[in-house]
Amino acid sequence: AIEIKVRRGDYTLEQGLRQLSRYLGLLGLSEGWLVLFERRKKIPWEERIYQKELTHEGKLIHLIGC
Repeated sequence: AIEIKVRRGDYTLEQGLRQLSRYLGLLGLSEGWLVLFERRKKIPWEERIYQKELTHEGKLIHLIGC
C-alpha cells in the first residue's frame, strides 16, 4: 500500500503515518510506503530528498521525502 501526502504543516507526517497504518491493518499487510512531497520553498533539495524506514503502530513504513 502507498499513501501520498503533500506537506501542509507539521501535522502531515503524523496524519500520513496514522492513515497508512490503518490501511495496512485493513489489508492485513505489515509494511507500506508513505511518500511526502515537501512544498516549503525554503527547504533545500538536499533536505527534501530522503528515504527512511520506521515503525508505526507495529507496521514497517518506508518513508520517502521529495
